[in-house]
Amino acid sequence: MHLRAIDFERWCRNQALTEIGTVSASRRGMKKIKTPGDHGINYLKKINIVHQRVVLNAHVKNEVHCIGDPESSKYGPTVFVTLEQALEAMETAFQMQITGCDPSNLCAIVVLGHDVKSDMKMLLETLKFKDKWRVIVEIIDTQQMAREVG
Repeated sequence: MHLRAIDFERWCRNQALTEIGTVSASRRGMKKIKTPGDHGINYLKKINIVHQRVVLNAHVKNEVHCIGDPESSKYGPTVFVTLEQALEAMETAFQMQITGCDPSNLCAIVVLGHDVKSDMKMLLETLKFKDKWRVIVEIIDTQQMAREVG
């Protein structure tokens, strides 16, 4: 099973897609870790983190709501992509084959994110993501968790 955390950033003025952050980890990779290390560093080394900036909208920066700095990705490499390349990366992320199995056997995916409903909408509407949902076995939305905790 694989965990996929995704986060889409949009420009607050017109909702144009500006950034995509993806984090992936496999249960198999985590099982091999004997000790977490300081601040969980041994786990972090097994996590794949990618920060994508959409070339078309890379020049805009949120300065009122959703303040952030797309120039300072602290955890993984930043790559500039077209919308087509972003779609291809998302399709690849949701179509991982199980090693040593029939190509039609895809890994089960758990999606983790904040406001996942909006992220899934961005996948469908902006990137024209097709039906890959059959591999998603669970969606964990930290926004919903925060509301439930209060």
